[in-house]
Amino acid sequence: MARWPARWIVTIATLMVAIAAPLANAAEHSRTTRGHHDRPSLDQRFVTFNAQSSLFEIRSGQLAQQRAGSADVKAFGQMLVTDHSAQSAQLAGVATRLGLVVPTEVSRKQAMLLARLAQLSGPRFDRAFLAVQLDAHARAIKFNVVVGTDPRLRAELAELAIAGSPILVRHLREARVLLAAQD
Repeated sequence: MARWPARWIVTIATLMVAIAAPLANAAEHSRTTRGHHDRPSLDQRFVTFNAQSSLFEIRSGQLAQQRAGSADVKAFGQMLVTDHSAQSAQLAGVATRLGLVVPTEVSRKQAMLLARLAQLSGPRFDRAFLAVQLDAHARAIKFNVVVGTDPRLRAELAELAIAGSPILVRHLREARVLLAAQD
């Protein structure tokens, strides 16, 4: 496994902090202006988002193994399946112990993306799949930075956000490298 140059790590950490600050302020504003009765708990939102994200990555990774034109994209799909299956198992164990519901299906938007990807193959699939991975992993990193650092989130869940972040960043970087190679 390649080591990341220190400048990459510093850049990623800086971006994560820059993204987290305005979102944390917005979350605080939302918390103080709305009641807690009209939305799921922060813990449940964390579990739902991450469970659905991992399911999406597993299913899209399986599609990549079947429909990608590039061996590198197929290998990336396998990496997604392996890594997100492990993350899903960890999340499910913690969530179950905490009495939280773990979704077993992707969101409606994710289902639509999977359906669109399933219609493509070869280089067209590769480009679309990698673009979707860039967006999905950027969203997951952003969500986990904001929610994972929220003091209202249970410590066990915050630990999952911390432990999962390097994996998400590695996937984001790999998708960028592969997409750049497509041009």
